[in-house]
Amino acid sequence: MNIKLTLAVLISTFLLSGCSALLPLNYKSYNGKDAATVVIQQREEQSGMLYILFYEKKGECYDRIERFQLSPNMWDMSKKLIVQKVPPGKLIAIQQIYNAKDPVVTMTTSTTYTGVQWIPIISQPGKRYYFAVNYGVREVPAGYPISVNTAPAQVFSEFK
Repeated sequence: MNIKLTLAVLISTFLLSGCSALLPLNYKSYNGKDAATVVIQQREEQSGMLYILFYEKKGECYDRIERFQLSPNMWDMSKKLIVQKVPPGKLIAIQQIYNAKDPVVTMTTSTTYTGVQWIPIISQPGKRYYFAVNYGVREVPAGYPISVNTAPAQVFSEFK
């Protein structure tokens, strides 16, 4: 076997195996009886990657300790509803990276605009939270119906 090819395969394998520790893992729901529920609505006009970030208090500040991916398929940008259980009393943030505008094409360039939004909350036991990009977060009752077609403006006017 060609030494260069062998070396290239070994280096590629080493680099790719190292990447798995750098990329965010998929989130596994918290199973405690005191869990809070987060409901994240991803609308088609703001499709993108979704993450949940966990922070812990250190002195007067909070440090991010974990980051998990909530949208496991970056190619599936359809509207969806993601429901997860989280531990109470933790500062969490939902982060969405999305295309903020349609690409702008000129004679020589194509420019896209990317939006990044963090929506933080300190989760409380047994509470249910609705997250929507460009709106924020609201606590909603457990029985309140939310679907992929729910209008965020309605939820945010109904629950202050």
